[in-house]
Amino acid sequence: MNDRASESESSGPNIRKGSVFNKPVDLDDVLVNELGQFGRYQLLNLLLLSAPLIMSAFPSEFIFSAAAIPHSLIKAIWNSSVLLRRVCTTPIWWITTTFVYYGLSINATSLSETMHLNYILTAAIEIPGFYTAVLVLDRIGRKPTICTGFLFSAVCNIAFTFTPQDMATLRLIIYLLGKFGISMVFTSIYLFTSELYPTKYRHSLLAFSSMVGRIGSITAPLTPALMEYYAGIPTLMFGAMGILSGILVLTQPETLGTKLPDTLEEAEVIGLPESMRQR
Repeated sequence: MNDRASESESSGPNIRKGSVFNKPVDLDDVLVNELGQFGRYQLLNLLLLSAPLIMSAFPSEFIFSAAAIPHSLIKAIWNSSVLLRRVCTTPIWWITTTFVYYGLSINATSLSETMHLNYILTAAIEIPGFYTAVLVLDRIGRKPTICTGFLFSAVCNIAFTFTPQDMATLRLIIYLLGKFGISMVFTSIYLFTSELYPTKYRHSLLAFSSMVGRIGSITAPLTPALMEYYAGIPTLMFGAMGILSGILVLTQPETLGTKLPDTLEEAEVIGLPESMRQR
């Protein structure tokens, strides 16, 4: 009896420490063994990135309340073919923007051995991208700015895919130009999306587009794993999404010089002569 008691006492601390069969279990070791070092990094990165995004994008008191999506808004979208097309189009812009923007930032570390310098340059190129958008939005319009940004970034990403590995400087320049283009879009898309919707529904539909767009930022950290199959898969995906969104931008009217719509009827005629601002 004394031997059994002493044996149970000696096994107690090991169990409390999380041991199995008297062998301590390390979660990091389990993840590395099952997923590999790269898979462990991607899993932890996904958890860290997605948790705050999901919590901020889906607050329970907003999503599950009766006032979260008013019936009048759903009815207005369903009855207006113009508004329905916009509600189906703007979230795709946002998904592409966040997917390419964060995807290029995350994949920058694999450009060459100087991953810290690459990441700094990828972040620094956003500054001229932001200011370029500010300078041209009121000169050439919203549609040309955003469409050019999407297509320019897409062309750079596709060109990067087929640039030889030994041309490291050229690859870096093309990569940075791709980030420059999508940075222009990120600055402009808030303004363009807001101007397409009437005042009554503007905040709700802008928030909806932005919320759906977080799908892109959640999936972007997973793209480096695809490089194990082919190194150019992430940039080809960025290019394909950019071309799709660039074409979809052309389906919406230009809002430069128009009155900000207050009613649904005013939003439906954006781009027509009656929607132009009186000078």
